[in-house]
Amino acid sequence: MYYISGDFSGKLKDCNPSNASLLWKRDKPPPNLTRYNLTSFAITLNELTPGLQEKLPPTDSRLRPDQRHLENGEYDRANAEKQRLERRQRMVCFHLLHFHV
Repeated sequence: MYYISGDFSGKLKDCNPSNASLLWKRDKPPPNLTRYNLTSFAITLNELTPGLQEKLPPTDSRLRPDQRHLENGEYDRANAEKQRLERRQRMVCFHLLHFHV
């Protein structure tokens, strides 16, 4: 029988009574941490690599302009874009509720 011991935010080991081996160990954070303290791996999850954008559906959240601005540190532009998108959504809902019931 094997056991897993450790800390999910630091490292994990499998524990066999005869010998234990390291399963995972957290990498050191990147030298230039972002505002959200994302790991190097987490930063790549929203990255739009060459050739990826034309394969994504238009509804993919990685294409949201407000998210792009936020990730680039353009907080005022991100907030303005988010507010514009929310106003647009409210107008669509208003139109649907009042004219298509």
